Amino acid sequence: MKKARISIVVFLAGVSLFIFCGTASASYTTSQLTNNANERVHDHQLNNNGQVVWEDDNGYAIDLYSGGVTTQLPNSAGGFPQINDSGQVVWEGTDGDPNYSMGGSDIFLYSGGSITKLTNNGYCRLCGYHSPQINNSGQVVWDRTGGTGIFFYSGGVTTQLSGSSSWGHSPQINNSGQVVWVSDGINLYSGGVTTQLPNSSGGFDPQINDSGQVIWATWDGSDVAIDLYSGGVTTQLPNSSGGFAPQINNSGQVVWQDGGSQGGSIYLYSGGVTTYISSPWSPWNHSPQINGDGQVVWRAFSSSSTMTFLYSGGVTTELTNPINGNNYPQYFVGGDEAHINDAGEVVWDGWDGYGWQVFLYHRQCNGSRPNLQLSRGNAFWASYADYSAGKLSVNMMISNSGTGNAYETRISGSSNTNGVPDTGVYPVGDIAGGASSSITLKYNVPAGLVSFSTTVFATAQDSCGTTYSYPGPYPG
Repeated sequence: MKKARISIVVFLAGVSLFIFCGTASASYTTSQLTNNANERVHDHQLNNNGQVVWEDDNGYAIDLYSGGVTTQLPNSAGGFPQINDSGQVVWEGTDGDPNYSMGGSDIFLYSGGSITKLTNNGYCRLCGYHSPQINNSGQVVWDRTGGTGIFFYSGGVTTQLSGSSSWGHSPQINNSGQVVWVSDGINLYSGGVTTQLPNSSGGFDPQINDSGQVIWATWDGSDVAIDLYSGGVTTQLPNSSGGFAPQINNSGQVVWQDGGSQGGSIYLYSGGVTTYISSPWSPWNHSPQINGDGQVVWRAFSSSSTMTFLYSGGVTTELTNPINGNNYPQYFVGGDEAHINDAGEVVWDGWDGYGWQVFLYHRQCNGSRPNLQLSRGNAFWASYADYSAGKLSVNMMISNSGTGNAYETRISGSSNTNGVPDTGVYPVGDIAGGASSSITLKYNVPAGLVSFSTTVFATAQDSCGTTYSYPGPYPG
């Protein structure tokens, strides 16, 4: 009997990174990036290449740390900087507006050594532009004082997003150019269309991952709880009552802070299960952040000290404790939230007794992470025997668009729909930066099946021996 033509959809969703705990050979150390005296630093951010930006009260400007050198960006008076993996930086600030302290700010973009002013508020008091966010394509979103809309900058053009004029604020953007914000609920802009997400009335603190999953906090009638929008459905996460400040990674893992009567606690939702992960010896835990590996970092404070904690592989480590390998004690009182990248590097700030400083917990080996993409070629029956057995061959191409080599690349398996089994492990080998490698995967297709989707999982190492996984942890 002639078999039907089979339609296949292949995913390597978002090419997000996952660093396997226990397989990386890289060691870590803590470095002090600043040496301020009675000065304040704010709003530090970290990208996946170890570059750091922050607002520095010394000169009231944006500082960029890259390759071991700190540079103050020219004409960068302002704050709230964000940095993407290409080293592009956005912030809200002023180029001389006397009304800046009254909210009359503009949005600026630093790219390739040049600064571009993306807005012009006309020296208007109480109508400035705020909350800029940037993705890895250089697309930028922001809001405006008074909730007059959400603005989207892409390819040199700024557009006010549809349906965003009603007190829109708190925009977030993913690497696919999807945007979420708050306006009478949680709104999602995707493919040119704005939709209010179901059961999101009263929602706040939205975040979106590269798969389009959205997380937010909302009032459930008796308390604040965490809601997850995925696949068109909104679900309240288990044991999330009292939760707020949620964060989500590209694998759909979620962390949040609980404001219970005994102080803040940190919770991790993964694989349908909610787990308490905060350190029980800390009086107040807050502001959790999560990377693609599921590693979580947060701050904890008491009346006399502020600490930074890292949760990795089921183990919690205090990064601000000299016992754990650095020279920075626990008297960092106050400070902003800590941030973590996909290499497990962490940035935080605090008072060292002389001034406010920025600290970076980082790899001692600075390998360049491979940037892998997967594309599908033709599908075919390799032989009559394969045809009879239902073994479908699919040609694919793995490309490394990064500058560093991808070592020991391999396919670790696949997740398929419609009853198609896992392809299993397939060794690929080394892929140089800018190069590609062809592979052929075989799928055992059940009789009568005409279509299925497959998500292919791969791993590769950088020159430091750190192992990354694409698009996230292999579920098998």
